[in-house]
Amino acid sequence: MRILFIAMSNSIHTARWISQITSPEFDIHLFPSIDLGLIHEELKDVTVYHSFFQLQKNIQQKVILKGIPLHTAGRDDFLKSIIKKCLPLYRSQQLRYLIKKLKPDIIHSLETQSSGYLMLEVGRKLHWRLPSWIHTIWGSDIFYFGQFNDHEKKIREVFGHCNFLITDCQRDITLARQYGFCGTFLGVFPGQGGFDIATMNKYRQSGLVSQRNKIIIKGYQGWAGRALVVLKALEQCINLLQKYELIFYLTSPEVRREATFLAQRYSLNIKIIPPTHNETILKTMGGSRISIAMNITDGVPNSLLESMIMGAFPIQSDTISVREWIKPDVNGFLVNPNETHSLAAKLRQALRDDELVDRAAYLNGNLTSQRIDQKIIKPRVVSMYKKIVPE
Repeated sequence: MRILFIAMSNSIHTARWISQITSPEFDIHLFPSIDLGLIHEELKDVTVYHSFFQLQKNIQQKVILKGIPLHTAGRDDFLKSIIKKCLPLYRSQQLRYLIKKLKPDIIHSLETQSSGYLMLEVGRKLHWRLPSWIHTIWGSDIFYFGQFNDHEKKIREVFGHCNFLITDCQRDITLARQYGFCGTFLGVFPGQGGFDIATMNKYRQSGLVSQRNKIIIKGYQGWAGRALVVLKALEQCINLLQKYELIFYLTSPEVRREATFLAQRYSLNIKIIPPTHNETILKTMGGSRISIAMNITDGVPNSLLESMIMGAFPIQSDTISVREWIKPDVNGFLVNPNETHSLAAKLRQALRDDELVDRAAYLNGNLTSQRIDQKIIKPRVVSMYKKIVPE
């Protein structure tokens, strides 16, 4: 079976989703939806179609790179800028040619705003004579971007032409119907597919979670992230934080500055992790009492699921979708991402209530094992693809 993925080639979610079907019965091809010329180090057993690409170290087994290799860093960006100026739709033209040449059994686009919209350009040119098209919604694809008129029109067109749909939460199934999807839902899956819980548990600190002395915090501040709200909430809990190491990851520059200032002002033990391997984040979560992530929009974040697996008590922004995993005040806290005082109150409760965090770790361990272990998810994914081809 030949499958052509349209997705971000440098994304860990793309690499892990594809890893579920890397077997001789699947012939996997990947067309990067964003022309960066890079692939994620976990990507394997796939042919990738760049325009220009940089030579990378640590490329996995059986990865074939198509395109023009460049030995000088930065030259690829220069060349792509020239091509884009002369041929604004050069990537959709390349994809159109590739579909005709490969004749895939299935096209699967992961994420909407780059992959889905790229498929729109190709579909229009091919008068929608396409193989079976699966589309996967990631995170805020429709929950957030669907609020804007220019995006809404494109979203409706994607949903009007794709045959099959995958979401990472039940919320987006309802939204997709509202945006005109009339095809077949294939199921709700985490964006990356199943989790290797057996391996992840090796990074989990033994003993009671209430005895851990770290707090891990997603440090993103931007159009969606609200890490500055977290910093303000921390300032209201200073008397309870002196014995904890506060660890920030995926940290925006302004958050880094404010966190450094907070550490100096109150003599807090704050550590900022630079961009690193996912294993480092997992080890930190596995030694953390609490995991905090605030954002105004998302689906079901992989970071939430990872924190649940690793036992860290989740304090998460309430984006409706996370209620499919978190029962407030039982196995986590859900708060308004813009309300500092509410977040501070919940943080104080999680710092003081040992029984709460220990019980939540037990519940979340069982919940994730039953729902998202790769032993459960991978067979479902393989079966899903096999059922589509005859249709």
